[in-house]
Amino acid sequence: MLFANLRTNSEGETDQAYYEAQVQEVFGEYADECLAAYPADDETAEEVIGQIQIDSMKALQNYLAKAHDVGSENPTYLYYFTHVMPGENDFGAFHTSDVPYFLNIFSDLRADYWTEEDYQMGEIMSSYLMNFAKTGDPNGEGLTEWTPSEGEFTIFNLDVECSELSMTEEQKQFFEDYYSSLEQTIEEAAK
Repeated sequence: MLFANLRTNSEGETDQAYYEAQVQEVFGEYADECLAAYPADDETAEEVIGQIQIDSMKALQNYLAKAHDVGSENPTYLYYFTHVMPGENDFGAFHTSDVPYFLNIFSDLRADYWTEEDYQMGEIMSSYLMNFAKTGDPNGEGLTEWTPSEGEFTIFNLDVECSELSMTEEQKQFFEDYYSSLEQTIEEAAK
């Protein structure tokens, strides 16, 4: 599997020229389409690289969900989790930071840090998880509707205020073209 991986400039400032060179290196023949979908200048280049990283993962998950749905009767539910666990250190939303919320179990060792928002998220996320475990569908009474992915490049943002996130039409088209080309390359290599 191939993941897009742009990096910021550890040698100096991440400016527009550096951004464009990175996009060219990673996306090759799709670089112009990427640059049109994700314009940047000297001030925004680092932020845009970060957004491409995030959107690349969302797009890949949607593409894989679309592939999973071929011949499957079980829908795929995708989510995005950005909540920063409270505490002395800000590690961002790291791998497994969603676990206490899905299980609705908050460690007493961190009791001084948990907020009412954390407990509220725990109620919401554990409800989705329990519904999914029982029925294969995370939706339930009092919860924001979580639609299954059908490869349309949307993802459900799990937060106190849950919502469906999407990309612009230009961004969706870029990732559709890019991942479709990878699929063709894989098919040709398998022959």
